[in-house]
Amino acid sequence: MWFGLGYPIARILGSVSWSALAAPPLGLATYAVILPTLYLKGVPASQVCLISLSLAAPGILLATWDGFHHQWTRIHLFVLGAALTAGILIILPKWAAVPDFSVFQGNIGTNSGT
Repeated sequence: MWFGLGYPIARILGSVSWSALAAPPLGLATYAVILPTLYLKGVPASQVCLISLSLAAPGILLATWDGFHHQWTRIHLFVLGAALTAGILIILPKWAAVPDFSVFQGNIGTNSGT
């Protein structure tokens, strides 16, 4: 979601050579503004998440479009592979470990042990 929120902003700014690297921090900053603003207006957090996901969807489509029309170099493929590998290694314990492991990962809301 952070990538989708931040990619259009990074692309408009154009100050980096590869907007995909600047997208997650910019998306996090955008989400950090959207979430409390809507939550303070009385919108439930679950709906704020759905609103943010719907705002992120066009950014993900734009990044996909740009990815297909981008001239890929070895360094770009290396960074993409490293990011995918890191993401899989971060999520893998949740898929392979016991259900209580989600608490160790910091997501106490999905703990099914109690």
